[in-house]
Order: sequence, then C-alpha cells, then structure tokens
Amino acid sequence: NINLMKKIVEAKTAAGAARALLTHYKKWGSGMLARYTAFRIGTGGTLIGIADFPAFAWDDLLGYEDQKYKLLTNTQNFMKGRPANNVLLTGARGTGKSTGVKALAAMFAADGLRLIQITRDQLELVAPVLEKLNEIRSKKFILFFDDLSFDEGESSYKYLKSAIDGSVTAQPDNVLI
Repeated sequence: NINLMKKIVEAKTAAGAARALLTHYKKWGSGMLARYTAFRIGTGGTLIGIADFPAFAWDDLLGYEDQKYKLLTNTQNFMKGRPANNVLLTGARGTGKSTGVKALAAMFAADGLRLIQITRDQLELVAPVLEKLNEIRSKKFILFFDDLSFDEGESSYKYLKSAIDGSVTAQPDNVLI
C-alpha cells in the first residue's frame, strides 16, 4: 500500500512508524480481507477472494429512487452499528438488483464492508460461514444470494430460513443477508 509506505517513511521515530502500521492494520486488516472486497465460498466454507470484482458506482444506477434510498439507508445504519434489516430484492431481470448490492459493497469497502456470494447449492454452508464471520469483528459482511429460487417440494431453503429466523446460534451483528 503506497499510503502506508508513505506514512512509515515520513514517521520521525520508530514509535511513529509503528503507530502508522498499527493504525493501518486496525482499519484495513490484513490478508484476504484487506485485499478483496468480494468473496465466494469454496469447499468447506472457505472464503475465496474475487480479484476482478466490478466496482459499480451507486449514482450510475438510474430509477427506483425510493428503493435505492431504503437500501442505502439500511446499509448506512448497518455500517454505523445501528439496527438494520436483512433485505430481499425482487423485480424483473435487469433492473439493477445485483448491481445495486455490488455498488454498495464498493461504496463501503473502505469502511470495512465485504460481500460474500453464496450459491443455491451452498445453502448448507450458511451456518458455518456465519460462525466464521462472527469471529471477524474488524469487518462487516453482506451474504449475497443472487438469483435464488426453489422448486416445489425442495427443502434446501430451510438452511437459509434457519439463518434468517435464528437457530441455536443467532445471526451475527456484523452480517446482513
């Protein structure tokens, strides 16, 4: 990181350089969580960073101003530690639902927001992923289920329902779905 190197070089003492380093890692963290804004779930619930995550601009999303305002306000509340809700976005294909969530992830990345995509066939991993994310208190996470649908008689939705409604383990306060 260029800014970190600059602050270390400009520090007048070793203690000043150490403070700059500690301040940087306190804000940004280290490893994958500092490097990537978005992740997908790998085998066994491991996080895999998405290197080519698109950075959409919130203001480039046109229309649906009322819905955008509600989504933005909810995300701002979440980032400030205020009460926030899980969100279900519905609408016709191509109306910006996924793009809106990705734009919010990019907008709040510097504040510690990370996006984690979970596919329909990974729903059984929701509980272990939530447990893992609960341990990472330096970041906030949005679990992102894109194009989620269920067939009649299918029961895999129960993993997601349990995460939303609560089970033995409550949804961590640093995670929204």
